[in-house]
Amino acid sequence: MDEPDKFVDLELDESLQERIRLHLELMDKHALNILRAVAELEYILSQAVQAKFKNQISAQKVVGDSFARLIRLAFALDVVGQKTFESLLNLKDIRNRVAHEVQPDIKVKDLLSIVLFLGKDAEGVVQEKGAYLAEWHQVSLDLLVDHVKSEILA
Repeated sequence: MDEPDKFVDLELDESLQERIRLHLELMDKHALNILRAVAELEYILSQAVQAKFKNQISAQKVVGDSFARLIRLAFALDVVGQKTFESLLNLKDIRNRVAHEVQPDIKVKDLLSIVLFLGKDAEGVVQEKGAYLAEWHQVSLDLLVDHVKSEILA
């Protein structure tokens, strides 16, 4: 039963401790960026969905506090297309991990999953706009938010 305590008692050299600290800070920054992007997308989608309603009921009264339901309703009302719908669902899954796991691990495949609408060139576009891996998450989020805005306004 003392196994977990052994891990805590490990002595790590300062270099490794610093790398772990920086990694955790970066994950926290990515988590915050994801939550901000989702909040912005929720607002954008809510407004676009509500504009399709025939009466004055708010989108929130229809879908509650569920981002997943809002995404599905936006797709059902043709507010967003298939690829954007899939990208938003992937972002929702990432957001859920960030919101509900103690130490969520955000991977490169996660950021590529939220830019599906770019097709096979997604990785190249993200790399072109972000100089290094840490920037790629933010670039992917920005691309998705901009894409949703332009798709809804088109």
